[in-house]
Amino acid sequence: MWVHGVDPRNTRWEVLHPAYRVYFWQQPHPENPHSIWISDEWEIGDADVDEVLNWARDNAAGRRFVVYVRIDTVRPGEPGLVRLLGTDPLDELSENMSTSLEGRFAQRVRLPVRR
Repeated sequence: MWVHGVDPRNTRWEVLHPAYRVYFWQQPHPENPHSIWISDEWEIGDADVDEVLNWARDNAAGRRFVVYVRIDTVRPGEPGLVRLLGTDPLDELSENMSTSLEGRFAQRVRLPVRR
């Protein structure tokens, strides 16, 4: 970790009410080292980061999770994510397999949405 003071005048934009994404991860067969990871993704709005973190912890049900802020301003029409908390298990696979970011997203398998 590193820390240094900043000049707040060098900021050009701010998102006052961002959307968040929470990805819950689980391995259906953790005893198998080659088992796939499955994610269950959610988007949350009209909340602050503390509410999102509390919601994620309350709904994890033993699964690991990653919390992101969704950003829409870098490339119009191409939303991006800024990770706030957690570790995506596909990062570990990417490091071992030299997978691109696009390839990593393509590897994801989606659970049915439960409402």
